[in-house]
Amino acid sequence: MELTIEEAYPFRDRRKQWVVAVGLLLFVALGFSCLGIAAFRRPPPYPPVRHLPWQLALFILWAVYVGLAAVIHCYIHIFLPLTPVTAEKSFRHIGFYFNMVLLGVLTILSLTVINHVGYAIACTCINAVFLAGLLAFWRWIARKYRQVNLPW
Repeated sequence: MELTIEEAYPFRDRRKQWVVAVGLLLFVALGFSCLGIAAFRRPPPYPPVRHLPWQLALFILWAVYVGLAAVIHCYIHIFLPLTPVTAEKSFRHIGFYFNMVLLGVLTILSLTVINHVGYAIACTCINAVFLAGLLAFWRWIARKYRQVNLPW
């Protein structure tokens, strides 16, 4: 039998989990807002960029992916205590860290090195597919490990 989150972390305080969840989401929102301001502020001598809307969409989808992954991670810990620890760790390492870095590299390459419209469009579509996969995972894990009678 696999170890569940409830069994692995028996002394976690629910109030602290909520504080961590809200703090993590505020950190993600503030961080991406500052990063967006820094990335899309162009000095006056540069000509206007035609594919800026695609770069902006790519950046926004990357921010939405990271925010949604943080929400899912906190949701698993707060509302799904019967989830196996191995499933939570796999999601954290693959769905959160690895994909966040992968999509971040694609976004940063689009913003800095590769100024081609086709690349920005392709990366935006890839990011949208990853986002759809994240939503499908959330639906699956919420249905599989939902507890009917929550203890509170």
